[in-house]
Amino acid sequence: MAENEWVSYKNKWYYAGSDGAIVTNKWESINGKDYYFNSSGDLLVNTVVDGYNVDTNGVKIK
Repeated sequence: MAENEWVSYKNKWYYAGSDGAIVTNKWESINGKDYYFNSSGDLLVNTVVDGYNVDTNGVKIK
């Protein structure tokens, strides 16, 4: 089981947290960068979430 690591599946990125569960519906700080994962656990890219721009790598632009 993956823990605290990125998971690639069907051309989408997900993140398994410390409990091994895929992160969903929240911002997650990973190695000092903030990422947003939707209700399916997909990493969001090239969009706006909660008023913050998210770049092509899914990183919140501060």
